[in-house]
Amino acid sequence: MVKGLHILKIQITNWKGAHGTVEYAFNKQGNVINGINEAGKTTIVNAICWVISGKDIYGRKDYEIRNRFLPIEVESTVTMWCVTDSGQELKLKRTVKAVYEGKANNKQYTSDTTEFEIDDLPIKTLKAYDERISEEFFNSKKIDMNIIFNLRFIAEEMENKDKRKLLKNLFAKTTEEEFINSNPKFKELIKLKDKHDVADWRKINETNLKRLQADIKEKQKEINKEAQQIQLTKAEREVDTKEKIRIELEIETLEAENQDFLKQISNIENNVEKIILKADLARFKADLQTLENRNVKHKQDAEKLQSGDTDEKLSKLLDEMTKLKMLLTDKENQLSKNKNEMEIIIDNGKKETELSEKITASKWGGNEICPTCEQLIPKDKIQSAKEAFNLDKSQKLEAIQANGKELNVKYKALQITNKELQDEIEKITKDEADSKQEYTTIKAKKSEAKPIKDIQDYATSKQTIEGFIVKAEAKITAIDTDSQATIDCLQVKTDDIAKELKNVRGKIEDINVNIKIDESVKRDFKKLQAEQSVKVEESDKLSYNINLCNDYINEEADLLSEEIKPYFDKVEWRLIDRYKNGNPNSNCLLLVDGVPYGTTNTGNKYLAQLDINNAIQKRLGLNTPVLFDNAESLTKEIPIVEGRQVFVLKVSPYDSKLKIRSFDEQKVFDEMVKKLVLENKKER
Repeated sequence: MVKGLHILKIQITNWKGAHGTVEYAFNKQGNVINGINEAGKTTIVNAICWVISGKDIYGRKDYEIRNRFLPIEVESTVTMWCVTDSGQELKLKRTVKAVYEGKANNKQYTSDTTEFEIDDLPIKTLKAYDERISEEFFNSKKIDMNIIFNLRFIAEEMENKDKRKLLKNLFAKTTEEEFINSNPKFKELIKLKDKHDVADWRKINETNLKRLQADIKEKQKEINKEAQQIQLTKAEREVDTKEKIRIELEIETLEAENQDFLKQISNIENNVEKIILKADLARFKADLQTLENRNVKHKQDAEKLQSGDTDEKLSKLLDEMTKLKMLLTDKENQLSKNKNEMEIIIDNGKKETELSEKITASKWGGNEICPTCEQLIPKDKIQSAKEAFNLDKSQKLEAIQANGKELNVKYKALQITNKELQDEIEKITKDEADSKQEYTTIKAKKSEAKPIKDIQDYATSKQTIEGFIVKAEAKITAIDTDSQATIDCLQVKTDDIAKELKNVRGKIEDINVNIKIDESVKRDFKKLQAEQSVKVEESDKLSYNINLCNDYINEEADLLSEEIKPYFDKVEWRLIDRYKNGNPNSNCLLLVDGVPYGTTNTGNKYLAQLDINNAIQKRLGLNTPVLFDNAESLTKEIPIVEGRQVFVLKVSPYDSKLKIRSFDEQKVFDEMVKKLVLENKKER
């Protein structure tokens, strides 16, 4: 549903160039405001824009509102009466007042404040005022009133990015989701760019690519430098390799000579005759030590046998044997006693068994004679006597059974005790036999002991062994004396070889160090190549991302251009610039009859602004007033949408005071002026 708005009248009080209060009424169609320069034409349209949006016809906020010729305490007010197509009337009012600080008698002006009213009701905040106007006039709280009332805003003030967004939101038929789903690669792009805008994300990738390409260039310089160094050292390493082979052969020769000399020294030191002599010498010394040990032990044993300790030990052994014999007798008596007691238990058990069998066999025959006392029992007492007989029989059997268990326990206890006694008797018997044997042995040795002296042939054996030792040591000394000169000569040769080996090995080490350095350089070279490969791969990925963005921007711009084109009559939109490198750049260039907006004449600019405003209002379902300044620059008739209210400012030297005419009245007036001008020319 189209929502139209018409301004009925406006009242301006001390606002900009107005002195006091002036009031102007308007018709619902065309309104041509005529007057000479500085007559106040622009003040009217600026007041209309200001009371609605807080800006002038050119969208400016920071312009002078107050009448500078009046005192600061004088308020500046604009009041406007409007009506919608549905007949709803609305009164809007904005007032600028001075703000003071300080006490009543010393107030100081600090700034201005603006108050708002709608239908004579105060509105507390500018936001609430703007939302109420947007809701009443445009069915929305979020619409930017500059788009509706400021014809120049979209064409001259809006950023290209915001223009594209506006055109896309108002006129695009294909949603962003539908466009993305139309091409699988765009789905990939949406995931890659995350929250960034496509154009912004392309710039990020281009910046990263530029930096990365610089890094690749620098890295390539390093790689080339390393490659040159590797090439220069390659010849040197070939010489070092040959020298290393020669030195290694020399080392093998020296080591072989050294091993030969060491083997000769070892052979001399390990002379077979000397080894045999050393073995004999060691054996002779061991035999001598064994002889000495035997002699010492022999004397020690003789001394012990002749000492008083032997008699004391014999006496102790005799006492110990006596005690063991007495203990053995006691244990044997205890064992015999236990065996006798066990035989008695066996006899008692047999007797108890016989008695039990006898009692068990005894029964009451059923007659009147008691089987126990064999006396006649009265008939009336037979039953009780029979019960007493059976009770007595049961008690006797229980007593015999309990006694049998007790005898069995005693018998088993005696068996265990006898086993322990038997073990003790065996041990005592063995100890007694051992003591008796030791006693007999010591006594025999003591009786056989002779006066203390060396073992037989001790001196002769010792002298013989010592002679062998002296001869062996003499022979070994002679062999060592003869061999030492040869060993010293060979040792000098091995020392010289060791020095030479140290020298040539040092050369090998130097060569190895150079080789390691070269290997390190090669590793660094490979590392640089690997890093370069990663950077190139990353560069390719960035290039792919940029191409993906370019495809998106190109296709989106082409689609959007086709979809918005039918809504405009005079203007076209170039939504993209294509450069020689193939990279598209998002744009929103306005063309008027194929000519860039910035280079066309003022009249065409007005017509382009009106074309844009008509398309937007039609798309939004609105029909609000159109405000034209400097309309005398138009060479064509203004294409007005039927039912829209139009305000045209026209400089008229024939109207010294402001005069508002309808379009029809203006045509008549212009024809009359034209006729008068022709008549004046004829008279001249």
